[in-house]
Amino acid sequence: MKKLSVLLITGLTIALTACGTASEQPAPETSEVVEDTTENTVEDTVQEPEADPVAETEAPSEESLINDFREAQDLWFRFEGGFDSDYDDTVMGEISGYAAEFYRVTEPGISSLQDLEDYLSARVDREYVAEAMSKTEMYMESDGSLYACPAGRGDDLSIGWVEFAAETNGTTGNVIVTIHRMDYYLALQDFYESGEVNVYEYPFTIVDGHAMFDSMNYLCGSYPAEAPIDGYDVAALETALMEAVEGTWFDEDGSSYYEILADGTFTYYADGEALYSGYIVASGDDGGSYMMNGDDFNGTVFVMDLDQAGIPIILFDDGGTVFTKGEG
Repeated sequence: MKKLSVLLITGLTIALTACGTASEQPAPETSEVVEDTTENTVEDTVQEPEADPVAETEAPSEESLINDFREAQDLWFRFEGGFDSDYDDTVMGEISGYAAEFYRVTEPGISSLQDLEDYLSARVDREYVAEAMSKTEMYMESDGSLYACPAGRGDDLSIGWVEFAAETNGTTGNVIVTIHRMDYYLALQDFYESGEVNVYEYPFTIVDGHAMFDSMNYLCGSYPAEAPIDGYDVAALETALMEAVEGTWFDEDGSSYYEILADGTFTYYADGEALYSGYIVASGDDGGSYMMNGDDFNGTVFVMDLDQAGIPIILFDDGGTVFTKGEG
């Protein structure tokens, strides 16, 4: 509420008579009313509650946070040796004190170490990025360009089915990555889930509606499956393989063969004469390798291959001796 103040311009003149009595006073001039433009007092001000910027900002979805993690993984893959480079434009540098050839990075907008730091800091904490860059010798600047010595690392083929999840608590949270490992079954030339599971957590802070990760490492899986892969009952498969190996296995000209019984014991014949005997057991590592053990030898590994045509063969580890079942 505004207050009004009254300014009185009196112009009064007080005259004293010789006898000490007051003379007649003139009428006062008209008073002027002036509006007070001062600010309201604290008592008159109605305080509006301040808006909560966190409450008014819509939290990013789980899908958005997982996509941020994928972007961070791509950045770190490139940082660890995945940048496209011009292999005809090279300079010489050093890695661990040894001479090495560096190739010009062709990623648009990256021509200096500062550009690289800015690039990686899009999804990863800048202090962490700066520390990681200080520990690598893979990059150098030359003539206004950035050069890299590729790491040449490959994918981790044991990464099978991968699950992603994200959880938040205000402006912080974690992306949780669950990897279901797989092994390669040589006997079937296919992968199966090994039962090993690894869980990784990546803390982040939400900045401008996106996840900024505290740290990062590349999981080495360019094409992880996002649903369970077709697996095998390993125990049942090994039983089936041992059943399949039972029988007589001839070499290419039929002059020698293995006679393998259901319990895994075998006898080797050459030119009709039994030369040695032993037993076989599944190695358990890849499901297609077996150890052959006998009186005169042990440790010979062979692989039984059930190909798509359903014809089982034994291929010795020298790669040159093949035995085919039941065809002498």
